[in-house]
Amino acid sequence: MATSEASKKFKFMCDEIEGYLFDIRRAMDIYEGLVRRESPESAIEVRKQFDAVIQRINALRDAGRSMELPEGLEPLKESVALCKDALKRVKVGVNQFSQTEIHVEPH
Repeated sequence: MATSEASKKFKFMCDEIEGYLFDIRRAMDIYEGLVRRESPESAIEVRKQFDAVIQRINALRDAGRSMELPEGLEPLKESVALCKDALKRVKVGVNQFSQTEIHVEPH
C-alpha cells in the first residue's frame, strides 16, 4: 500500500472512530436514562460495561496512532469493528426499553 494511500486511510479511520464514539456516547446516554427508570443499579452496571468498551476502543485507536504505517492500520480496523458492535448493542438496548427507535446514520 502506498504511503500516501495508507496515510489517507489512517486519517479516515481515526475520523470514523471519533464519529462512532460520539454516536455511542449519545445513544448510551439515552439507554442509561431508560434503564435508570427501571433500575438505578442496573444503569450503573450498564454504564460501567460501556465505559470499558469505550476505553478499549480508545486504547486500540491510540495504539494504532503510535505505530508506523501500515502496521498502525490493524488496531484502527479492530477499533472500528468494536465501535460498530458497541453502537449496535446500544441501539438494541434502547429499542428494547422504548417504543421509540433511535436512528444513527452509518459511517
